[in-house]
Amino acid sequence: MKTLIRNGIILDGSGQSEKTGDILIENEKIEAISKDVAIKEDVDRVIDAEGSFIAPGFVDINNESDHYLTLFTAPEQESLIAQGVTTIIVGNNGSSLAPVFRDNLKSIRKWGKVNINIDWQTVSDFLKYLKKMKLRLNVYTLVGHSTMRRGIIGEEQRDLTDKELEQLIGLTEECIEGGAKGISFGLKYNHSNQTPFNELLELTRLAKKLDVPVVFQPRNEKENIFSFIEEIAALVETLGPNNCPRIEITHLHAHKNILDEVCQTVAIINDLKNKGVDINFDVAPFTQVSNPLYLYFPPWFCYGNFETMINSLNNSFVRKRLLTDLKNSHYDFSNMIVSRAQEQLSCLNGKSIAYLAEKRSLSGEEMMVELFKMNAGQIMIICNELSWPETLGLLEHPLSIIATQSPGLNYSGFNFLPHPASFNTFPRFLSLIKEKEVELSWPEAIRKISAEPAAKIGLKKRGLIAPDYFADLTIFNPEKLNSKIDIRNPINKIGGIEYVFINGKLILENGVLKDHPDGRILEKKNEKSQ
Repeated sequence: MKTLIRNGIILDGSGQSEKTGDILIENEKIEAISKDVAIKEDVDRVIDAEGSFIAPGFVDINNESDHYLTLFTAPEQESLIAQGVTTIIVGNNGSSLAPVFRDNLKSIRKWGKVNINIDWQTVSDFLKYLKKMKLRLNVYTLVGHSTMRRGIIGEEQRDLTDKELEQLIGLTEECIEGGAKGISFGLKYNHSNQTPFNELLELTRLAKKLDVPVVFQPRNEKENIFSFIEEIAALVETLGPNNCPRIEITHLHAHKNILDEVCQTVAIINDLKNKGVDINFDVAPFTQVSNPLYLYFPPWFCYGNFETMINSLNNSFVRKRLLTDLKNSHYDFSNMIVSRAQEQLSCLNGKSIAYLAEKRSLSGEEMMVELFKMNAGQIMIICNELSWPETLGLLEHPLSIIATQSPGLNYSGFNFLPHPASFNTFPRFLSLIKEKEVELSWPEAIRKISAEPAAKIGLKKRGLIAPDYFADLTIFNPEKLNSKIDIRNPINKIGGIEYVFINGKLILENGVLKDHPDGRILEKKNEKSQ
């Protein structure tokens, strides 16, 4: 099968200037590129891309389709492909769907109540399972530090013994050999928040040995992110810049209350880069963030699992102290919107805590506690917490990578309020370039969503438009892009994405998805052939 894309403006992902030309696809690979002379060859199909950009398929370096189990409920991943995504990286934020232990089965279904047959244990087995899912896009997975930690010590929140640390290192190496493409840390979450420096050091050293990246979600991202980046700097100083693996800082948010700290954090990241460390951070073009409700509770309350936390509310002293601390936090309850309650309570989705509190004649703090209890802890909130000017600055920073930080969905079949990032991350980012709210050239913008994340994770023959690379391509018309979003109607399409090719097959044509489940589950052992 040969396809010729003619007369498009080629942005090859390298950051070099765009050129008008033709691209020949044969089967799953890019066969030829001509930027001067038209390609003349017998082909099965011709697509005229005049006036449109041809870019490498977008790589979503921080995707949560595994956490929400939409890999299983929505294997088509319509919302991602429709915005030009061809490859996703899952297993982020310290949580991966493999390896599986008896004690961490509950965490797999924490945010998605899906009846799936979990017949895998190892990363290798998980990847084999995914191959049966008829996915439309390519999938890499990281291995989650918290997942492995739970497998070793359950829900205990303590330092590992020397023997347990040795076990963790061995398990991590086994997972990488089984196909995981890096190690992720969710230091924001209570199970891993107290992970000691030495544990981070040993796994970072291991990542360098195995030539895979480490992906850190910061601790204290809303209060003291500067202390976290100092911890990363200490890791670099201990190991030495030349002995550090590739580093990705995920969820670097411009929280309104710590803007000075965010600037200082970025300054240290710049300094580490200047010292020779391969370091980036990812950001999304939104001011809204989505979090579990419990993260808005004080740290002293968030000990143990959800059952432990809920049972502690039976103690009148604990409940009184919690309500007092919540009141002293001065939350804007009108800005805290329920995005995902338990299925039987889906009527709560889309409603603010202020609205629900008024309906029940409760204070906002009391409503928070009641929502937590009603949903057995499993409830997500969307808040408008970030500064837009500083977010724009992060988007255009030379070390930033653009990511959804959200799950892929279909356009129907769900009953919760998703973050608009699930549908509009990449079109919105590109529209901000067109509207000059983000001061980047088109080549540099495309590099941030293709070659840069591909290199960070270590994708082979993806992320660039080059001969013998896989034909993962996105064709978009910049004139049809716009940056408008509606938090209450996140599935609204921004538009502009015209064609998407994945492994040489046309998956999206004129904005309409085609039924070609040709995504690849990208493993270490056979990635060259994929």
